[in-house]
Amino acid sequence: MNSRLIMTVVMMAVVVAVSFSHAADPTAKPQSKQDLMMEAMLKFGPPGPEHKNLEPLVGTWTAKMKMWMDPSQPAIESDGMLTRKAVLGGRFVQEDYTGNVMGQSYQGVGTMGFDRAKKTYLSNWMDNMSTAVMDSKGQYDEAAKTWTFGCEETCPLTNEPVKSRHTLQIVNSNEQKMTMYRKTGNEPEMKCMELLLTRKQ
Repeated sequence: MNSRLIMTVVMMAVVVAVSFSHAADPTAKPQSKQDLMMEAMLKFGPPGPEHKNLEPLVGTWTAKMKMWMDPSQPAIESDGMLTRKAVLGGRFVQEDYTGNVMGQSYQGVGTMGFDRAKKTYLSNWMDNMSTAVMDSKGQYDEAAKTWTFGCEETCPLTNEPVKSRHTLQIVNSNEQKMTMYRKTGNEPEMKCMELLLTRKQ
């Protein structure tokens, strides 16, 4: 669902809510559609306190990646660089990754943000090893300083459903750790990736 459609749904919800309030108070002055749209934009448009949680992610990070295709086999290790910057007034964090994976040049881009209307964190990722976009939703545990995201996809080889779960932990001001798990069909969940990030000084 794109942002324009989401905003339309939000507008409709606001119209319904205001209609009920006017039914309860017939003396209330009716609001125009433009007024209702402005109300929703003012309520959900600006960054909220949840966006402050994204600020420690910003910076340039050296990356140590481990990948597992088969949990019984040693991890495939590689190095990379991740750059994150705040965009659109702090509403989102934009990610750019460069490195090498299995001897091939690897590039990836993504975003993280918080949807105030849906009360959920959002993450998406695209890279040059796939034509798919991974869209995830999640929540933030402030005590653990950890996001947990989940998404569902379809395996392009077997056409089976694949559930992905990944966590992003702020270890300290200069270290972060991302771990990804996948579950295909009836198979048990397996750890498929670990990314250790160190802030570049």
